[in-house]
Amino acid sequence: MKNAVLFTLLCLLSVVASAQAKFGHVNTGLVLESLASTAEADSLLQNYQDSLRVGLEGLEAEFSTMLEAARKNQPDMTPKAVQKAQQELEELQQQIQVFQSEGARMFEQRRGLYLTPIVDEVMATIKAYAKTNGYTIIFDSSLPQALLFVDDAADLTANIIAELTKA
Repeated sequence: MKNAVLFTLLCLLSVVASAQAKFGHVNTGLVLESLASTAEADSLLQNYQDSLRVGLEGLEAEFSTMLEAARKNQPDMTPKAVQKAQQELEELQQQIQVFQSEGARMFEQRRGLYLTPIVDEVMATIKAYAKTNGYTIIFDSSLPQALLFVDDAADLTANIIAELTKA
């Protein structure tokens, strides 16, 4: 498998090199961090995460209160009342688990809702910049160890940030 990938990469590089390609790289992580819209999205996500945490803490506090009351009153409770208290605690524990999983799912959904338009704008700007300035390939240098050597002269990060902040 590695050999096939290496062969494909070498073929691609030879084709691109023969066409006198122009390469560049952009650290999309730095670009995203530089945008006010990303900071705004992060703030909205933090507020949403805080509201989820408050809801979860409320359920957990309710569970703790119910558990403590059940423990305290157990000696005076009938077997049927003990069984009912256990069932209520189990149901509340299930609610907590559902809240946690649904909260995580909703957070990721909201994250995508806020960040997808920003990422799309960055990608469109990179593509437009590449076409305007004759680049054949632009790599994302924010991916760790994806690029083994990068010439700083080919770093287009500042140019892309400048393009995005023009408006």
